[in-house]
Amino acid sequence: MGWDPDGRDIIAYVRRSLEEEEEFHFLGFEFLQRLNITQMQVKLARIKSCIQKEQDISSSNGELLEKTLRDYATAIRNYQFIKGQKGIRETEVQDRKLPLDRLFQSAKDLDDIFPAQYTFRQDTDEKVDPIREAFMACLPSRLTWSKEERRQRGRDYMDGKLPKRVSKFVDYSVRLLLALTGALLLGMPLVVITVQPSTLKSMAAGSSFVLFFALALAFGVKVSNLETLISTFAYAAALFGIISATMGCNV
Repeated sequence: MGWDPDGRDIIAYVRRSLEEEEEFHFLGFEFLQRLNITQMQVKLARIKSCIQKEQDISSSNGELLEKTLRDYATAIRNYQFIKGQKGIRETEVQDRKLPLDRLFQSAKDLDDIFPAQYTFRQDTDEKVDPIREAFMACLPSRLTWSKEERRQRGRDYMDGKLPKRVSKFVDYSVRLLLALTGALLLGMPLVVITVQPSTLKSMAAGSSFVLFFALALAFGVKVSNLETLISTFAYAAALFGIISATMGCNV
């Protein structure tokens, strides 16, 4: 079916979106965004060349320059905004494309006019680390969905989709796991070095656990580079301090 000049298909699509979609997804149109910015770049370059050639600026050129610069800045902000939104999963692309193709794709179109770059407005700036993401994917939905998100996205909850926010249960569970892991990372080296203690064994065990701690921190928790460095230094200092004290007691 081609384009409906009366807009009835558009209204039908929007109504379906309101009824079936918890969040409205929109196309990024990466090609058109870049084309628009590039077109204005060329236009501004020609305006600059004209002004430099004439060594003067007329009122018409001034108005054109002002308008084009304003549109150029707006286009860049719009592009950055679109790029900053969260993309949908590949498994959801066809569900978004099919209604658009069915209602608006025309035989006269050169190619598939609706690309696969679907995004949606992020309603939260919360950054989820890999450990919490794993908990959200593996635990039952009744534990991973908060009451607030379940109320706001009831249809997605019933459909078995993953939550976008970390529930209190997931957050507390990960905190408990990290606390227990930290205790084990300090306790296990002591157990290792107290069995037939030696300086070489203590240094090897301490270095191994520091390396494991650094890897777990780098790949399991989302922290900045400085926080990663400080945390690793703090753990290494605490661990080798305890090892030194233990070795001193065994002497």
